[in-house]
Amino acid sequence: DEGDSRGDQDDGDDSGGDEGDSEGDGDGSESDEGDTEDDKNGSESDEDGKRATIQFSLIYNCPWTTNFRFPPVQKFRKSRKCSKVLPSSPTQTFKRLFCNKVFNLILEQTNIYGRQKCAKGGDVIRWIDIEKSQLEKFIGINIIMGYCKNPSIDSYWSTDESFRNGRISMSMPRNSFKRILGNIHLVDNSNAEKQKELAPNKLYKVSHCLKLLKQNFQTHFDLGEKLTIDEMMIKFKGRSSLKQYIKQKPIKRGYKVWILADTSTGYVYNFDIYSGKSIERQVPLGEHVVWSLTRELSMKFYHIYFDNFFTSPCLVEKLLEDGIYCTGTLRSNRRGVPAELIRNIKMNRGDAKFDANSEK
Repeated sequence: DEGDSRGDQDDGDDSGGDEGDSEGDGDGSESDEGDTEDDKNGSESDEDGKRATIQFSLIYNCPWTTNFRFPPVQKFRKSRKCSKVLPSSPTQTFKRLFCNKVFNLILEQTNIYGRQKCAKGGDVIRWIDIEKSQLEKFIGINIIMGYCKNPSIDSYWSTDESFRNGRISMSMPRNSFKRILGNIHLVDNSNAEKQKELAPNKLYKVSHCLKLLKQNFQTHFDLGEKLTIDEMMIKFKGRSSLKQYIKQKPIKRGYKVWILADTSTGYVYNFDIYSGKSIERQVPLGEHVVWSLTRELSMKFYHIYFDNFFTSPCLVEKLLEDGIYCTGTLRSNRRGVPAELIRNIKMNRGDAKFDANSEK
C-alpha cells in the first residue's frame, strides 16, 4: 500500500512546453477587425492602419510576451472576525479548538463502543461510562507523552523515579488510561455503512471529527496576507492503507497531510489528509489540492506560495480569476508553459528570464 503519491501529479502533465506554440496558431481574423475599425474612423492613413494591424495580430497569435504591463494589484482584504477576541490562557485557547462538540463526540462514541464490546463478551456490567473530566485528563496525558517520550506506556507509572512522570501518574491510574485507550472511538460501528455514504473514502471513521476541528481552526484565527501550501508527514510505521512513503522527506513513512498555513505564524488554517487516488478527480493532483484548500479565500487577494509540485499556468490563471495571487517554482514540462521560455533553458546563476500572458 505504500507508494510515492507525488507520481500522481504526472497525470496528463508531461506534454512539455509545446502548448505555447499550439495556442499561438490563430486564424488571423482579428487583423481584419483592425482594418475595418480604421475604415470606420478614417482618422489614420492606410499605412498606419496596416502597422497597427500587424502589431495586434502578433499579440493575438502569441499571447505570451516579454513586453507586458502588469494590471493594478487589488489590495488584500483582511478578515476581522477575531478582532474582538480577548487574550486567553493556553488551556482556554486549546478548548476553543478542541471544543465541547469534539469532546461530546468522543465521549458518546467511545461509550457506545465500550458497551458493544462488553456485550459481545457477555459481560455488560464491566463497562463504566467515561466522563468528560476523565477524557480531558486522557488527552492531556497524550500531549505530555508527545514531548516526554518513554520506552513504554507502563513506564510513566513506574516505581522507578527515572521513568515515572508525576503529572501523569497522579492525574489518572494506569488501568483507567489503558481502558480509554483501548476503546476510544469516533463513529458507531453499527452505522458504518451510512458513514461510508457520507464520506466515501478510507477516512469515514474520523471524517466528522476532522470536520469539527477544521471548522474550529478557521473560526478562531484571522489569516495574514501571505500563505503557503505544502505537504507534511505524520509519522506512522504500523499497518495502514493510508500510509505513504516519500523518500526525500525527513519522516519517510506515515500519513500525508496537505496543509494551508499562515507564513508568519505557522498556524494551520486548512488541511486535507491524503487517502489515495480519487476516481472523481479530473485535474492533476497538485492543482486539485490547491483548489480545494483555497475555496474559502475567494476575492480576498491573499498571496499563496508553493513549490513546483503544485504550480502550473492553468492553476495560476484559475486562482487569479478567483481573486488569489500566487508565487511558485515551475517544472518545465508543465502543460501551458510557453515554448520560448523553456527553449535553451540553460542559464547561469543570477540570470533571469520571464514571459507574461498578454490576454490575462
